[in-house]
Amino acid sequence: ETMTVTLEVRDQLNAVATDTIVLNPVLTEAPAVRIDAPVSGERYYAGNPISFLGVASDPEDAADLLVAEWSSSLDGVLALPTTISSSGTNTGSVNLTEGDHQITFSVTDTVAKVGSDSVFIEVGPENSEPTRSIIAPMSGSVGAPNDLVSFVGQVNDPDQPLPTLLLEW
Repeated sequence: ETMTVTLEVRDQLNAVATDTIVLNPVLTEAPAVRIDAPVSGERYYAGNPISFLGVASDPEDAADLLVAEWSSSLDGVLALPTTISSSGTNTGSVNLTEGDHQITFSVTDTVAKVGSDSVFIEVGPENSEPTRSIIAPMSGSVGAPNDLVSFVGQVNDPDQPLPTLLLEW
């Protein structure tokens, strides 16, 4: 549907001049945006770079014309790339401060429409080393050849649940 816009100017003696243009407005949409990483609800650690992966597309603009911005509710605008690849992805990694973060990925198209997505993550203190000790056999134990030897160990990790630890003898 077209739209007509007219400008009318009138001076003090009632002389009138007008100019008219016809516009054909095109409705555009904001970019579609999705965060694939970091994952909402996950726990991350201060001092360890966190991977970011955002995906964006726009029905009117090529992906490489879009501009990306990552931000954190605690750390502000993050020092991550602003370009979107031709396949529509934006990646990078950055360290975040300890605390609960709302991470927002915003993408702006060529007519300044913005699409965004957010996730909530927890960044804990720097990751601690697990504790471990061999309970059995005792150091210096002896046995006959071909005897069955049982190994018993004890492990703990203040940062990770025990089922996620990888144990190797």
